[in-house]
Amino acid sequence: MNLQINSEDRRVRRTKKLLKDALSDLLREKSLNRITVSELCEMADINRKSFYNHYPDVGAVLNEIEDDHVNKLVSFLNQESIFYDLENPMPFLNKLTNQINANFQLYYLLIQSGELPKLTQKMKNCLSVCLTDVIDKQAGLDHETLGFYVEFIMAGIASVYQQWFLSEQKMSVEILSGLICKMVCGSIATLKQ
Repeated sequence: MNLQINSEDRRVRRTKKLLKDALSDLLREKSLNRITVSELCEMADINRKSFYNHYPDVGAVLNEIEDDHVNKLVSFLNQESIFYDLENPMPFLNKLTNQINANFQLYYLLIQSGELPKLTQKMKNCLSVCLTDVIDKQAGLDHETLGFYVEFIMAGIASVYQQWFLSEQKMSVEILSGLICKMVCGSIATLKQ
């Protein structure tokens, strides 16, 4: 009986992967709101019934792709104790930029399709929790002030990455990480005053 459940899980994972890959391909051609379930199913070679067994609409597929990437980011953050060194965040930021760079194609497609803001917000929320925890332990600010600083830092980081995607990565990972590091360190130095 257990083998059948694993087999079903494998089939579900395969079906979802086919749909996610097909959606990524379709996003290269058109925006999300112009992609139909029929078109997605045809590209994935999945019938509509199978699609609706897993997702209510095309947007839910994209939402799951975004969640997959945010979960990878959370996993990365949980492994990186470097983040807790606010005096020198460069090693962490370099690794973060490399992690984001590994998924450049997805982010670029989301920018082109106008869907990046949702993923950016999910990533900002994830990073904000970590950054808030770190700064709170080191700076001892009231929560409202802390919230403003974290929002400022996260909005800046998100905007820099978005500009980088739009520039098609003309700046190297190392230079970009250094630029973000200067901004973060400047904000944190202001906090400590």
